[in-house]
Amino acid sequence: DRVVKPATVKRYRIHVATFFSWISPSGRRIPAAVLEFDTQLCAYAECLWEEGDQKCILANVLSGLAHFVPALRGHLPGPWRLYHAWSKSEPSDRAPPCSVRMTQAIAGVMLDLGHPQAAMMTMVAFHCLLRTGEMLEVRSTDCSTLPKSVQLRLRDTKIGSRLGITEDVLVEDAWLLNVLRRLLPKVQRGATIVGDSPYQYRLLWRRSCRILKLPDEIQPYGLRRGGATAFFQSTGSFSKTADRGRWGSERAMKTYVTSALQEIAAQTWDDDATLLHYAALLNGR
Repeated sequence: DRVVKPATVKRYRIHVATFFSWISPSGRRIPAAVLEFDTQLCAYAECLWEEGDQKCILANVLSGLAHFVPALRGHLPGPWRLYHAWSKSEPSDRAPPCSVRMTQAIAGVMLDLGHPQAAMMTMVAFHCLLRTGEMLEVRSTDCSTLPKSVQLRLRDTKIGSRLGITEDVLVEDAWLLNVLRRLLPKVQRGATIVGDSPYQYRLLWRRSCRILKLPDEIQPYGLRRGGATAFFQSTGSFSKTADRGRWGSERAMKTYVTSALQEIAAQTWDDDATLLHYAALLNGR
């Protein structure tokens, strides 16, 4: 356990468990030999690709198996080759930034499908510039209600892990505060606020995007990109945006926001009737 950080081990466990959960329903059996692992992991890599999942899931599975079963290290050339091919096909792709209206519409669909907590945390992620993992890990015990805001303590953030500190961010939007304070008492103590596992949330996200007829490139990480862009537009300050988004480098954040501004300006989805309907549905609740 001292070879890698606890947060990394936790990520490995989640994704390796997902791989084993995929084996039985797909009609396969748990591998009994290294060659079988190599073959089945190739099939799993193809499945992740076809489903539009992130390639980091495959990397975590391969690295996790090598960590938990050292004999597999260096003996999985097939899936690693597919991983590198995946990387070459999208070397610098970033999830398109979500606009305010797009985020409201996605949350509106989630609400309509009976997932109020996921809908709320989708909006919180946009407002607080959360990374996807941060959003999915926020628990009821990580929240402190203040007179004019709610403080969220973030676990295992990039900068926090590096500096050995726990970072936090404030929810200050009046509408979101009202919703958060209303739903928080209903969340079991210590449970994640989003109410779904990472896998379930991604399925819900994908389903919501399909209902809105949004392209597959729209991913949860776009909430952070879009949120950072919206925050910069409201404040006009790169420094404040970097501080709220917990970036270690303001220079890197400038490139991040500048490119997102250009992408949002080129988007045409915000005027779609279905998207407008679900955005209004959320605001009406």
